[in-house]
Amino acid sequence: MPPPTGFSKMNIDAGCCSNGLVSWGLVIRNHRAEVLFAACKMSDMVAPPVVAEA
Repeated sequence: MPPPTGFSKMNIDAGCCSNGLVSWGLVIRNHRAEVLFAACKMSDMVAPPVVAEA
């Protein structure tokens, strides 16, 4: 669902792999659901998953 006119909405998610890596991605959209920015990255896990979820 898009945000109200004049606002942006950010969706972000991350996942932990059994090999000690973590990946995440995010998308920012405007009220017309047009993508304003998107990014993703994979890196070494620096905290246990239970800490990252806090």
